[in-house]
Amino acid sequence: MTEVLRAADYEVIEATDGTHAVEQARAHRPDVILVDLLMPKLSGNQVIKELRAVTTLRSVPIIMVSGVDHVDYWVQALVAGANDFIVKPVSPAELVARVEAQVHAASTKPDRPAVPLDSWRRSVVRDQAFGVVFQPIVDMASGHVLAQELLARFHDGTKPVEAFKAEGETEARTELELAVLALAAEEGTKLQPGVDIHLNVSPSAARDPRLPVILDRIDRPFVLEITENEIFSAADAQALRSKLPRGARIATDDVGVGYASLSQILDVRPDILKIDFALIAWVDEDPARQALIAGLVRFGAATGCALIAEGVERAAERDTLLSLGVNIGQGFMFGRPDAWPPPVPARVWAGSNGPRS
Repeated sequence: MTEVLRAADYEVIEATDGTHAVEQARAHRPDVILVDLLMPKLSGNQVIKELRAVTTLRSVPIIMVSGVDHVDYWVQALVAGANDFIVKPVSPAELVARVEAQVHAASTKPDRPAVPLDSWRRSVVRDQAFGVVFQPIVDMASGHVLAQELLARFHDGTKPVEAFKAEGETEARTELELAVLALAAEEGTKLQPGVDIHLNVSPSAARDPRLPVILDRIDRPFVLEITENEIFSAADAQALRSKLPRGARIATDDVGVGYASLSQILDVRPDILKIDFALIAWVDEDPARQALIAGLVRFGAATGCALIAEGVERAAERDTLLSLGVNIGQGFMFGRPDAWPPPVPARVWAGSNGPRS
């Protein structure tokens, strides 16, 4: 089923058991959920009941999947909260049609009433209605996990780019960001020793005097990725460095878009440049992208600045980046954002096509 849906241009997030399925659904709030009747730890019906108890997942369509064609199982699934029931084996055409029907039905329901952004931010902080997920940063040649980036997720499905956009009151946005950073600092302690963490910090939060108190809770080396929703000056960088413990580093995020101009990079002198996925996508087929990235590699070698490629999804992209001298990468090829810190194996992918996730 996974391959059929991916071939139909669906992004598929897999779970290893019933408990993991609930965690993944909470973290990602998918457009549709397929649940197998028989799963380890929690049965399919138990999973559905758990999902329906989560406010933000009550309206997400759920399809029960089973190899048993019996009306009693259909009824039990529908009572638990399923929207549809599929009996295996199922043809690819029927599978895609049923999924698309549920997605379409959900998309035609009225949206919830709009809430002013700053009011929403304050309510999220008050109710602690957010979490964090982990995405690995790896040595692309060996697959060894070097770090995990901790990314915000909101219980109502609001996208982080919407939550943290430079609109509304700076105070409300910074309060939300500091609350997420505090949780990320705590969750980062769950990782195995030897794995660094990356945290996203806006220039406004970087200037906030409460930030050092949060950073003091981190139990390992960390990188602050300066997000590109406003200008971060040389003076800002100097002030931030004075607050950081030894071994902490600063990264410029989204290099190639937004405020991450070459002049700002020269002013800030970050320890790490994260090359935006807009420059990484199909780099193997674009000589212009290759030339630009090669220039960044030379800049990094001359200034002692490390490079990380974001959004690596294909083996050809990885191989081209390695040939250009970019050795560290992040993207779906190496691991999708996960609700809990995954085990840290020696390799996170095998073969030429990356991991299944």
